Amino acid sequence: MKKLIIANWKMALGINESAKLAQEIAKLAFDSELVICPSYPYLSLVKEAIYNSKVKLGAQDCANRNLPAFTGGVSASQLKELGCEYAIVGHSERRIYAHETAQEIHDKIKSLLEIGITPILCLGEDIISYKAKETKEVISMQLDEIGFEIDWSKVLVAYEPIWAIGTGKVPTNEEIKSVAKIISDKVNPMGIIYGGSVNAENIAQLSAISHVKGFLIGSASTKLQELMDILR
Repeated sequence: MKKLIIANWKMALGINESAKLAQEIAKLAFDSELVICPSYPYLSLVKEAIYNSKVKLGAQDCANRNLPAFTGGVSASQLKELGCEYAIVGHSERRIYAHETAQEIHDKIKSLLEIGITPILCLGEDIISYKAKETKEVISMQLDEIGFEIDWSKVLVAYEPIWAIGTGKVPTNEEIKSVAKIISDKVNPMGIIYGGSVNAENIAQLSAISHVKGFLIGSASTKLQELMDILR
């Protein structure tokens, strides 16, 4: 089964690095569906670099309202004009450092769906909850807080435990499978993906989880050779 790979470049790359990496990726041959999510200022640049390739464009976030008077925001309609087909929402870094609320995340999803962009909703527990074996309760609560009036058949859900992001640690396949079942039973989204220290060394093992449609990849996706190994 073809996997969906979401490359979340975060703020790791500058303008020249983004352009060069996107150009190199556009030349690759691969079977997976690949989405690149660069920083906002480089969306047009990356779009041009991947033009006429099978690579798709995504955004790392979206404003929670589609209003002309919203300083500093980037609306779903603007992302659509730029060619974005996907947008990440609710990432733990946004929740922690930007203090995003469940209502704001809900509104972002609604805005994206209204304009025809696929939201990628990030969920995940911290290390305290994981060690206390409260993962199920945390995931269920996060879905309950966001899930009202959402057409989940058009939303991708990314299970990305906070304790796994950038640490080199990943849950076992059985733990990921268990969380995927919780999500599926509760909201039945269009697909479930996993994120958190995914790299070329563990991608084969993680790909064995039948319940997982693909992967949300951070730092490993900013290195051409490692991304090539992952796609292989």
